[in-house]
Amino acid sequence: MQESMENIPFNAEETCILLKYEFDEANYPIPTAGGKFGRSPENDIVLLDSDISRKHAEIFFMDNKFYLKDLKSCMGTLFRINSPVVLEKNMKFEIGNYYTITIEDVKGLKLKLKVENENDEDYENEKAQELDFGKIGIQKGVIIGKSQESHIKLQAKKKSKIEDKHCMIYCNEKNEIVLEDQHSEAG
Repeated sequence: MQESMENIPFNAEETCILLKYEFDEANYPIPTAGGKFGRSPENDIVLLDSDISRKHAEIFFMDNKFYLKDLKSCMGTLFRINSPVVLEKNMKFEIGNYYTITIEDVKGLKLKLKVENENDEDYENEKAQELDFGKIGIQKGVIIGKSQESHIKLQAKKKSKIEDKHCMIYCNEKNEIVLEDQHSEAG
């Protein structure tokens, strides 16, 4: 699963993080001073790829966390989720080839989200859904995937890159609503 959004916090337990571009073998250390990346030589990290904008994105450090900010790039900024991500209003996640999940609101233990399928205007779940973890159960998760057991079922074709149990939304021990990848092949 990949996430797209304006500001996305990363946990910062060290004084730098490593940026790894999926089509490049190199790791790029980003210090707490931050850094910008894109095709332009003005950037701290230059990535020569036609899908990368001249001024694509930046990583900055604030309140003991690293943040990723898309700089209005043409293709958006995506990254693979390797640990649970705290959900915030206006976050967007792409799942598989066609689905976008938009977090419309987060208030306490309530989450409002919308699932959209860009190839199917009649997709049955394409309406806002409200999840109340006070009623669902604090630690009980909501599975998103293509299996019949999924709470939010995604209609998937054979080559859709969507797993039976692709990801889960749950409330963690800090009462934060988080999204966690369920070891999906495509992320």
